[in-house]
Amino acid sequence: MPRKTFGLPFEVYPSPMKNGEGRNLLYVRPMQGRTMTLDELDDYCARNTGLARYELTNAINHFASAARYFLADGKRIETPIGSFAPRLGLKREITDPADVDVRDVELRGIEFLPSKSFLQEIERMTGGFLHAPNCRRDDVLPTDAQLRKALDNDMATHNGRATVSSFRFETGLTRYSAQKYLDSLCSGDRPVLRREQIGRSFVYVKAE
Repeated sequence: MPRKTFGLPFEVYPSPMKNGEGRNLLYVRPMQGRTMTLDELDDYCARNTGLARYELTNAINHFASAARYFLADGKRIETPIGSFAPRLGLKREITDPADVDVRDVELRGIEFLPSKSFLQEIERMTGGFLHAPNCRRDDVLPTDAQLRKALDNDMATHNGRATVSSFRFETGLTRYSAQKYLDSLCSGDRPVLRREQIGRSFVYVKAE
């Protein structure tokens, strides 16, 4: 069968999770090192969609300028591609709601939840999936270094914190595997992480 030559390119990595035979389970993520700038996207739209040059850039700048006011007011902004909402957290461990002071609350980022129709359009456009060039097709040697690097990237993006959801996005792991890996870093004589429960979610920070 001829090798597929189109689709969303992906790479294969080992996870620390093992199956019943003791072999490391794998996870996949989009091929790394492929980015597109807003200027490049603007140029594409100008050449292919009829938009004037810099019209897309100006629209996004106006959106960002207006959205910050409503996000700062705690509103969720709904758009055709998805919704944007502020993500909050507590600076310290608190168990009694009466002890929560306004100074304990902090902004931890902006969450983007893609709309179902936008996801369906992306899936339709991919034409399936494609092994990235030089992607290993044989047994991948298990390594923890790749996941540690992904964790560092995740925490750097989220002010020194990680959640199961953000780590899943960074690594491509399932929710179960992502949480199991993060929890494994919280145990032992010298834990790497400390887990905090905030509402219904777990937040992971570097252990002291």
